[in-house]
Amino acid sequence: ELPYPGRRRPSGPGADTDFISSDLARMIEATRQAVADVRTLISWARAQGCPSIGLWGVSLGGWLAGLTPCADERVARLVLMEPAARMDRVLTELEFAAPVRHALEQTPLDLGRLNLARLQPRLSPDNILIVAGRHDLFTSLDTVQELRGHWGQPELRVFDHGHISLLLVRPVITCILDWIVAKTASRAAHPAGVADGSVVRGIQ
Repeated sequence: ELPYPGRRRPSGPGADTDFISSDLARMIEATRQAVADVRTLISWARAQGCPSIGLWGVSLGGWLAGLTPCADERVARLVLMEPAARMDRVLTELEFAAPVRHALEQTPLDLGRLNLARLQPRLSPDNILIVAGRHDLFTSLDTVQELRGHWGQPELRVFDHGHISLLLVRPVITCILDWIVAKTASRAAHPAGVADGSVVRGIQ
């Protein structure tokens, strides 16, 4: 469990109980802890003999999954499903982030520094898949396309769905699983990391 959900949700009087909150310092701290947690899990998996690590993140989890390989070269494959690529827009445009906007009135912060496009992942674009919904009003398609441009044009697959419905249709999940299987097979056939170019092109 990442910071705040489930058993890690604070319960004391006056405690912020959400990842996105009016306590900006705590929010940044939670982000750092979340990435540290994922990197610790990677270390554990490697210690158990796992030869290859991939991350699959959705929405806010897509943002955190995108941050991780920018700090850790051990991520071999990355799937970002409707990622919150432009956190500056998420925090300034969406209703649930109103506490952040109120806090920014007292403590200005360059939210652009939270955007994935400000960073570069330590893996090839060939090993990144981005999945987006054409009608997504939460993480809009233009922000995903912008990220793709900054990250070397990884494969992008766009479906006629919104932020929630994208998670509920079998063809989307099947598409992602097929991509993972193809990448795993390619890695097994080319252990030195040379791709065979057989992965299906993106659907746009």
